[in-house]
Amino acid sequence: MGEEKYYNIKEIMEFLGINYAFENKKEYPFCRKLENLKFMWGYIIIPRYGIEKVIQNKISDKEYRDILQKITMLINIPFYCDNKLGVITTDVSLTFRYDKEFKYGDVKKSIAEVCYAIEKYGTKTNNFYIIKEEWFQEFMSYFVINNQWGIGATTVVSAPEVRFDNSFNEISNLLEE
Repeated sequence: MGEEKYYNIKEIMEFLGINYAFENKKEYPFCRKLENLKFMWGYIIIPRYGIEKVIQNKISDKEYRDILQKITMLINIPFYCDNKLGVITTDVSLTFRYDKEFKYGDVKKSIAEVCYAIEKYGTKTNNFYIIKEEWFQEFMSYFVINNQWGIGATTVVSAPEVRFDNSFNEISNLLEE
């Protein structure tokens, strides 16, 4: 078994296919030159459903493989371009099929190991875990890229700007300074 590699943010973005999008897509921000964009470290949103139960069953030596078949997550890479903030979001799934070789990697971390890493590195909200920027690269390197993965759709979200005064009243004309 080879040594696992720690991936940097450039390699993670290439893994997600973001560099390919800049070469071939015409919509914003992919139509801009890369040197005009600033990227921030990403964050990952993972549904909580089944994560704790897998960990509890693994610790108590109960069967845990039937609880979750795959782990789905949204990987978000914030960017700054044209004085606007936006987020490039990619849907990624981790599968754990031991019965045959999968097209996109072999199972190197079990579902219980990945669930434990989500519990350890993630911030728990009501229905989701959020893996913040301080653990983003480590989680992506050891638990996503070096595992059995599938990449889904990539979308770009840019929110409209809204300004408020000190009384929390919306300022309607955004062009006035």
